Amino acid sequence: MTAPRQVIPNTTYLVTRRTAQRQFLLKPTDLTTAIFGYLLAVAAARYRIEVHAYVVMSNHYHLVVTDRLGQLPAFGQLLASLVARALNASYGRWESFWAPASYSAVTLVSKEDLLEKAAYTLANPVAARDKWKRIEALGRLKAFLGDYREALAKLRQGVDGVVFPQGTYQLRVLLGVPCAAAG
Repeated sequence: MTAPRQVIPNTTYLVTRRTAQRQFLLKPTDLTTAIFGYLLAVAAARYRIEVHAYVVMSNHYHLVVTDRLGQLPAFGQLLASLVARALNASYGRWESFWAPASYSAVTLVSKEDLLEKAAYTLANPVAARDKWKRIEALGRLKAFLGDYREALAKLRQGVDGVVFPQGTYQLRVLLGVPCAAAG
């Protein structure tokens, strides 16, 4: 059995919570932003939680908060339940919204920890965007290789009029092989 979470007043935390099955239920829309921001303010006011930084990503959120009264579990429960109800209703769905495991709360003991995790939290969308750019680039490379291999197989079979994908400069220049135009 897991040891109970130690909750001490005037403690600062990095809190993370993920959606069920890492689904993109926290899509970056104006509605999601408004709902989450409003409900975060409601829950923070009710439990006197100071919010230093937060970010909502497509399938999780991060909060850097100071819990003045030792009410972090109640705050987390209220925020999670209100966000789940509001967004599930907006999507017309009623299934579980959050991953079954509770939230993660990492204690930040120094001002340097707070600053580091606040910077991490606020920079999270930039890092994720770069990750998705790399994933998209790998997808384009995979598609290019598939098209190239298909064209090469046809050329080797003696098929006339084979067109290689754009980006095969050396084939076009050195061998005079037709290539797709830049598009």
